[in-house]
Amino acid sequence: MNEKADAVGLGTIYNISTVNTFTGAASYCMNASPTNLSVIYNTCQTGAGTVISTTFTMTWYYNTANSTDTVGATTVSRTTGVSTGTGTTLTKTLTPSTATAGTFYYFAVLTSPSHTGCGFTTPLFTSTKLVTVNALPTTPIITPSGATTFTFPSTVSLDAGSYTSYLW
Repeated sequence: MNEKADAVGLGTIYNISTVNTFTGAASYCMNASPTNLSVIYNTCQTGAGTVISTTFTMTWYYNTANSTDTVGATTVSRTTGVSTGTGTTLTKTLTPSTATAGTFYYFAVLTSPSHTGCGFTTPLFTSTKLVTVNALPTTPIITPSGATTFTFPSTVSLDAGSYTSYLW
């Protein structure tokens, strides 16, 4: 058999367990357009090359700490599909949210609720990918030192608080 250890080390499974690639970590400003996170994995086979069809579920999560623990994690997306071929790879993607500032560790969990044919009986976890969403800077309050209506050669000073760079 062409067995491979599962991603969490809890047993033996077949090629559906192989998470080949997990990409997409980055830093963004709030509300920016992020790059997709992508997981590529092999589909199910018996190890002898026999094509097996089995249902699987890909669930995406994030934690605010670097952990793949699903207890307390936020579920982002869940999709179900069918693994159908020998040596075939599948890619699943997720567009991370940039709506809220913070540090988010995204990960995916592959499960097979049908548990048929492949011996795929334990969840398979990716590693984490860090997505940092930076808050937008606050808008400065500009305060004039005097009247803002004046004639040349009078002047007025403007104060923008603690900001050190200005574009007028």
